[in-house]
Amino acid sequence: MQLSTTLAAFTFVIGAATASRAADVPELDLKFGALSGLSGDLAQSGQPWLEAARIGVEDLKARIDTMGYGDKIRISFVGGEDSQGNAQGGIEAAKKLVSVDGANIIIGDFFSSVTVAAAQSVFIPQRVIDFTGGTAPSITDLNKKVGATWMWRMAPPDSLQGAVVAKLIGDAVGKDKTINVAGRNDTYGVGLVDAFKEAWRKGGGKIGASVIYNPDSPTLDTEAQQLAAGKPDGWFIVSFCGDWGKLKGPLQRTGQWDSKRTFGGDALGGCPKPNETIAGMRSTRGDFVSGESNADWVALFKSKSKVPFSSFSDEAFDPPYITLLAALKARSSDPDAIREQLVAVTNGKGPKCTFATFDVCVKAVLDGQTPEFQGATGPIAFNQLGDPSIVSYVVLQSKGDGAVDDPVVGKLHIGSE
Repeated sequence: MQLSTTLAAFTFVIGAATASRAADVPELDLKFGALSGLSGDLAQSGQPWLEAARIGVEDLKARIDTMGYGDKIRISFVGGEDSQGNAQGGIEAAKKLVSVDGANIIIGDFFSSVTVAAAQSVFIPQRVIDFTGGTAPSITDLNKKVGATWMWRMAPPDSLQGAVVAKLIGDAVGKDKTINVAGRNDTYGVGLVDAFKEAWRKGGGKIGASVIYNPDSPTLDTEAQQLAAGKPDGWFIVSFCGDWGKLKGPLQRTGQWDSKRTFGGDALGGCPKPNETIAGMRSTRGDFVSGESNADWVALFKSKSKVPFSSFSDEAFDPPYITLLAALKARSSDPDAIREQLVAVTNGKGPKCTFATFDVCVKAVLDGQTPEFQGATGPIAFNQLGDPSIVSYVVLQSKGDGAVDDPVVGKLHIGSE
């Protein structure tokens, strides 16, 4: 009899707590849109990015409905638009997502140049939060300039990648050697080349030829000859797979270029045929696949989509969950209020969760705690400028067969800011 009474009392207390928590849920309406290059450079990456955003929003909605909060928290995916991989296309696509489709949260683009252009013309004036896959330092600089952080990213900025590459090359060929550099003439290429040159010179190294090329040129023979000249000790090349395909043949024909002393930026990791990197080439990229829930994310993507999987697309999957926690914390759907809480919910001292255990973080916020969401990408820990503050890089070495790069052959931890 005593046991029965105790259990009944226990059930009553839990039920009361749940009812109280549900009553405290704010009315929210979050509308997500995706921006990605579905044509043009890196078009093969655009569809996985779009699918990752869609799957994340739909999974989040299902979890909130299961928790019994769907009547107060409305979550929708309003659609995805093609940026065409260029600034003007990105601006037009962003305008449609915001002004026509009503999105108040945008996921994309992974092109830095598109992100900056769309932010200046649409996101910042319309006060819309953007989660980008772009890595250019100019994204952080724009947040600084406007005095408010509207652009956020899971990927580390190239201001860090430049230093990472400089360390990698220094360890491989010597810190005081001469390196020839090349980069595509856009926000990403110029930004990463400049970051590397600054770090390399700071460490005592010298820069030989510095070639900034037009990625839309039909051929890059002259640029390849300039890049190969001067008998440098190594090379650093910032390109996408498409323009790399125009460079590699002419570089090989010079007879002066050595793939084993060539290093690339993150976009040169694992280019498919016919633009595959040459055996021995190395590249760096942010470690975005070490999250505790990454395996769960991969399984979810493959069960929900017929689009070929791309590992970097988890950067488009994490934003919906972070956004909802920040909106709950702010008790508002206003992007201005949400962005003020994005740092808190990725750095909280309360319970930790992933998308797979998301209810833990939701309950924590509703109970007045500040949780720490950890993405499929790993720990995020946003700083005030929208960049991750805990960063690791992986070092990859190309097999040269156009499949994927070899497993990680090195890992560099940058630490926290």
